[in-house]
Amino acid sequence: KLQPDASEMTESLEPVFCALLNVSSCQVSETSKTFVVTLYNPLARPRQYFARISVPDNVGYKVTDYMGNAVEAQLVPLPQALIALPGRNSTAKYDLVFIAENIPPLGFLQFHVQSTGNIRIHKQQRSTIHALHHTKDIHIINENLAVGLDDTTGLLKSIGVVTPEGMKEIKVHQTFLWYAGMSGDNSQEEKRASGAYIFRPNGTFAHPVSTFTNTSVIQGSLVTEIHQVWSPWVSQVTRLYTGQLHVQMEWLVGPIPIEDGVGKEVVSRVVWEDTPTNGTFYTDSNGREILKRVRDFRST
Repeated sequence: KLQPDASEMTESLEPVFCALLNVSSCQVSETSKTFVVTLYNPLARPRQYFARISVPDNVGYKVTDYMGNAVEAQLVPLPQALIALPGRNSTAKYDLVFIAENIPPLGFLQFHVQSTGNIRIHKQQRSTIHALHHTKDIHIINENLAVGLDDTTGLLKSIGVVTPEGMKEIKVHQTFLWYAGMSGDNSQEEKRASGAYIFRPNGTFAHPVSTFTNTSVIQGSLVTEIHQVWSPWVSQVTRLYTGQLHVQMEWLVGPIPIEDGVGKEVVSRVVWEDTPTNGTFYTDSNGREILKRVRDFRST
């Protein structure tokens, strides 16, 4: 059952996979006034998921689950850097965000989405945009975390964690830099050029892309986003979803300028202050494998 009265649906439903959602592009959701979204859970446990569907219009969208119950949604404007991305062929300028609760293990849920133009629904779903005016620090907050930005630079300044004793703030800085890439014709090992899958900088000096960002904050009922622009070719969106225990950072790099004849290896550098780690940290691959890493150490 895809909507309250499935008998009203006269057209057959043909499954289409949206392979370009990483650049917020999906032909079906951009060209259809009504469509069904199927979300598959490949994990062996139930999960909650914040779906993001690309849509072209800043209008009200009615979202219902398979039982016909209304689902809360939010319209989030896309970053201009993403809209103008070379090679992106899309009319979408917004993401429609909604929560999918309890997607069954190795199963799926379906949601019916309809463009309504309803003013009341649109007011409930629209986001508020605030520009950073460099007069005071900015904080975005949910029930568990707080993210702070420096008022002067617009860069990440702190992450706060809610504890039984109150908010514990950790000083952390993040920015983008680039290393000059090593040139070569790859004919010999010592002539290996820096490139795809080969990180080989020519030296140890990292050039800052910029020391400040153009920053805006997008606020809504489900997600608050920080949109940062370092340069025409480096930008980032930092997201804090309601009720979640993590901060999501999604970067966009390119096209990398090479008019100066220098290849560039771009890095995101995160510095934690007053947090002794002894050079040890952990990474994971979508929760599949936790790896212990020690800086400047190799066991073989």
